[in-house]
Amino acid sequence: MRITFLVILLSLSFSHVAYADEALQRVKIADPFIDLHAGPGDGYPIFHVIVRGDYLDIILRRTSWLKVQTEKGLQGWVSVDQMEKTLTPAGENVEFSRSTEEDFEQRDWEVGLLGGDFGGATMFTVYGARYINRGLAAELGYAEAIGSASSSQLIKLGLFMQPFVDWRVSPYLYLGTGVINVKPNATIVIPENKDNQFSNVGIGIRGYISRKTIARLEYGDYVLFSADQDTDKNLSIKEWKLGIAVFF
Repeated sequence: MRITFLVILLSLSFSHVAYADEALQRVKIADPFIDLHAGPGDGYPIFHVIVRGDYLDIILRRTSWLKVQTEKGLQGWVSVDQMEKTLTPAGENVEFSRSTEEDFEQRDWEVGLLGGDFGGATMFTVYGARYINRGLAAELGYAEAIGSASSSQLIKLGLFMQPFVDWRVSPYLYLGTGVINVKPNATIVIPENKDNQFSNVGIGIRGYISRKTIARLEYGDYVLFSADQDTDKNLSIKEWKLGIAVFF
C-alpha cells in the first residue's frame, strides 16, 4: 500500500514537471507560417500550416514539442523553436521555459523511483539525493522487497559518484550502508523479525532524457551483517533496478 501511494505521488510529480509550464496558454502566430505535425517530432508528417495572425491554444508540452489546437479545433504538434516569435493576445512576446543539458549538469536535488529484483524478490525504491558537487551526491532512500519467503524494508544512506559529469549518458559508482528489517512469511511458526546492518556497492548507468527527467539502471551487491552464534557467515544479496527521476 505504501509503495502504491509513492508510485502515484511520483507519477503526478513527473506529469507536473513535464507538462505544466505552458498548459492552456493562448498565443498569436507572428512568423509567416508554422508547421503542424501529426506527432511530437520532426519525423511525423506535416498535415497543416498555420499562418501569421492565427491563434493557438497550447494543450500540453512534451520535451521540446507543444500540442496545440487551432481556432477551428484542429490539434497537432509544433516545436518550441518554431514558437519563439509567438505573441500573447495583448501583443507581448511569449517566453517558453527550457530545461537543457546545462540544467542537468548544474542540478542540486534529485528525486526518483526505481523497481527491480532483490535476491529474487520484487523491490521498489524511492530516493532523494543532494548534490555536493557536479560529480558527487549524498543519497537517502527507502525500499521494500516482497518475496515468497519473506519481505524486507530497507533504509539506505550512501554516496553517488559520477566521474564523467559532462556526458549525457554516464557510468557511476554507488557506496552505501543502512538497516534492513526482514519479515519471514511463515504459516506454522511465527518467526521473529530481524534487523541487520548492511553495506552496499553498486555500479550503473544514468542519463539525461529530456527536460527534467533522468533514467537510471543499476546493479548492486549487498552484504548483510547477519553473523551470530548460530552462523558465522554474512549474507550476500544481488540486486538490479531500473527507474526514472526528476531533478531541480
